[in-house]
Amino acid sequence: MTILKKDIIAEEALNLFLRLGTQVVSMDDIANRCGMSKRTLYKEFDSKTDLLHYTYRKELDRFNKGISCIQNNSESALEELLNFSILLGNVFSTISPIVVNDLRKYYNNIYLDILDFKSKVISPFLRKNINNGIKENLYRNSLPIEEFEDSFTTILGFILKNSYTNNTTSKYNRLLEFAFYLFISGLQSSADFKKQT
Repeated sequence: MTILKKDIIAEEALNLFLRLGTQVVSMDDIANRCGMSKRTLYKEFDSKTDLLHYTYRKELDRFNKGISCIQNNSESALEELLNFSILLGNVFSTISPIVVNDLRKYYNNIYLDILDFKSKVISPFLRKNINNGIKENLYRNSLPIEEFEDSFTTILGFILKNSYTNNTTSKYNRLLEFAFYLFISGLQSSADFKKQT
């Protein structure tokens, strides 16, 4: 099978995982969804865990490409941050609390990788964005940058860790939206923030 077909399997599996949760979906379900035998599926992926890891890496690559696109196409640090909030909101809107809970309980290494993602990807993005915003005179000069980005990533981690207690994805997204509101309003003076929103 080509990489393209492997990616198609991963995409179909992702759709099932996101809709139903990782525990409910079996390799039989994925094979049926892809129109192939389970035996053919196992030629590409040794296990559901292997498929989950592959799918996670694909989604991580997709997110990183989204960040690069935002960084390359935003005209200011504030526009970049707003576009990042949209990207992150889109990601969070597809992740049901059931999936997060399943990963936390049954695929802890993937769950921990997702939590670690904030320090490897999100923190450096925020740090660079804050520095650029200060240089562009969009953000306050007196920001404690490290504490500020650490606070925001801690809030994101809290939202993700506690998502399984929320009964709706919309509640999950409102928490994320509120976190961005607090973050952006803390970066700017109140007059600057009112101009941009």
